[in-house]
Amino acid sequence: MDGAEKRSVAAGVFRRCEGCGVTLLEDELALAWEVCPRCGFHHRLAPARWVAMLTDSGSFAPIGASLRPNDPLGFSDGQTYPDRVARSRRQSGESEAVLVGDATMDGAPIALGVFAFGFMGGSMGSVVGERLTRLFERGASARRPVVVLSASGGARMQEGIHSLMQMAKTVAARGLLSDAGVPFVSVLLHPTTGGVAASSLRPARRRQPRRARRAHRLRGAEGDRADHQAEAPGGLPAQRVPAGARDDRRHRPPLRAARHRAPRRRAARELRPPLAMAALIERLAPLIARGVVLDLAAMRSALRALGDPQSRIPAVHVAGTNGKGSVTAMVDSVLRAAGQRVGRYTSPHLHRFVERIAIDGAPVDEAAAQRHCDRLLSLMASGAMPTLTFFEAATALAWMCFESAGVERVVLEVGLGGRLDATAVCAPDLTVITGIALDHQGYLGASLGAIAAEKAGILKPGISCVLGPRLSGPSEAREAIESAARRVGAPLFDAAPARVLSTDASTTSLEVTFAGERLPVTVNLGGGYQHENVATAVAVLDRLRSQGVRIDPDALRAGLSAARWPGRMERLGDVLLDGGHNLDGIAALCASPGLPPITAVVFGASSDKPWQAMLGRLAEAFPGARRFYAAAPLPRAVTPEAMKLALDGEACPSPAEALTAARGLRGEGVVLVCGSLYLVAAARASLLGLVNDPPVGM
Repeated sequence: MDGAEKRSVAAGVFRRCEGCGVTLLEDELALAWEVCPRCGFHHRLAPARWVAMLTDSGSFAPIGASLRPNDPLGFSDGQTYPDRVARSRRQSGESEAVLVGDATMDGAPIALGVFAFGFMGGSMGSVVGERLTRLFERGASARRPVVVLSASGGARMQEGIHSLMQMAKTVAARGLLSDAGVPFVSVLLHPTTGGVAASSLRPARRRQPRRARRAHRLRGAEGDRADHQAEAPGGLPAQRVPAGARDDRRHRPPLRAARHRAPRRRAARELRPPLAMAALIERLAPLIARGVVLDLAAMRSALRALGDPQSRIPAVHVAGTNGKGSVTAMVDSVLRAAGQRVGRYTSPHLHRFVERIAIDGAPVDEAAAQRHCDRLLSLMASGAMPTLTFFEAATALAWMCFESAGVERVVLEVGLGGRLDATAVCAPDLTVITGIALDHQGYLGASLGAIAAEKAGILKPGISCVLGPRLSGPSEAREAIESAARRVGAPLFDAAPARVLSTDASTTSLEVTFAGERLPVTVNLGGGYQHENVATAVAVLDRLRSQGVRIDPDALRAGLSAARWPGRMERLGDVLLDGGHNLDGIAALCASPGLPPITAVVFGASSDKPWQAMLGRLAEAFPGARRFYAAAPLPRAVTPEAMKLALDGEACPSPAEALTAARGLRGEGVVLVCGSLYLVAAARASLLGLVNDPPVGM
């Protein structure tokens, strides 16, 4: 390796701490949320990372993402204003100096704004003013507490009076919060207080920037060290604000002096996220080599050694080629809204292994999962249970976690097929088949009938099965399912179609049938296919209601509205993410109404999928979009060069670099990332500054 290569590697692997000067691993800083583990210095976080740290996963919905600045003065000081804006976008990865949107924090709705210091110093331009105004208006109208994380501020001389006017505009809009009695929390991220952003530090309608009388509305800055635990502002949960970010010192010295006081180490320890899950997946990793084993004998034996926890918890068992994840998420959300303690098991994970096992909507407690994993591996090592595959072990671990947590019901997504899938040993009181399409033919068969027969293997004697709308008419798949139902004596129920009232890329409003009545509902999940998933989920919940589970229309509406399924038709600023990974999924994506203008596509796929046909479908749907190819992070990924040979585009070294290139050339449109859930996970992690566990395709 020559000197240039060494410098390049070092730049991507190491970084010098701005506080103590020690050279640190980039990964070490990322895991500690950019807090130096040596001295506790807080490096700046990008807006997307603040969103990821403070809000519930997948809950953030941008406001005003399509707004773009104009050039009112034609100002140039060696570089034009549009050129400066374009340069800031390339360097910061942000579209503007503030990111605003709706979100939830531990389930509590908020309106959140985060300034990007890296974008022209976080200065106030016309777009920033308009986004903040919309944020305040949203908070007042929806009665959502508003949280603004400010950078340094100042006006943009390139916009002149237009920039200065934004302060008056936003202050007036902020007054709406006071009129509505809505809490406003302002957090100073950086100690340079330019006039415009500094004005956001004053609670609404206050003439002087004095300290608020309620729990602390003014917080410490990036570059500062945090200290004692404090209470959270009224109306906001404290749990998602790390202790090191809650400042309780009322007599701190001036900010300038605070920058230079002696380092404190406690904040870094408090902010460092737990690493148990990384260790957990590493411990399970040797089982990956066992591959996929379609045989239930080992799974039954293993669960018997654990006392058969699956036999004591009723389950909703969900199979289907596409849509089963969304249906699982919706059923889980509504059952929780109805007051049940619910476990959810899905696969594969998007970012972290712990996502596979959720209890009451949150990833399982990491320490508990580690204890159960230790016991599981110990039993395998001693011979008390057979050695399992990775997916079998993950499924057994889920049942251990569910029993320990005392869940009342589990919503369980099939991993592969159904008949011989490790989840098939559950004791369901309801089964579901969302739909049938060609996928995994090497395991499940080459025809729709053969695949349907495998998925119908989850049917149990006397246990009702709900079929999605796509299975309602005569078909080869329907015939195979009916044959299996007759053989085992399982009643079949067709989901009543949902009538779409309106839809776009992120929200769908529908009229559904529940308890014999037509009800309007809204789901914050985009895609033209969601009406089928909603209809299926509502039919499942209606059957559970008829079986004695207490679910009323209010719980149905609330649960459907709160359901989230990240990485599936998910809009993050100028990027649309969709995990469609087969031809049926890509076709549904392309046919979705209300899509934003797609001007660039980042694509990657597994070599065992019909990726050429998937590419062709995308080219037909978005003929003017530029194509960027990247290998999905899994061993059987199609190479970028092979995709470029199949259909002209730009081959990129990694998903992150493909995303950066696409965002730089997207113009006024949106970048679509699709073709593989693993590609989507890599792109989403890049956008939000997340750390991914190794992807495991099982």
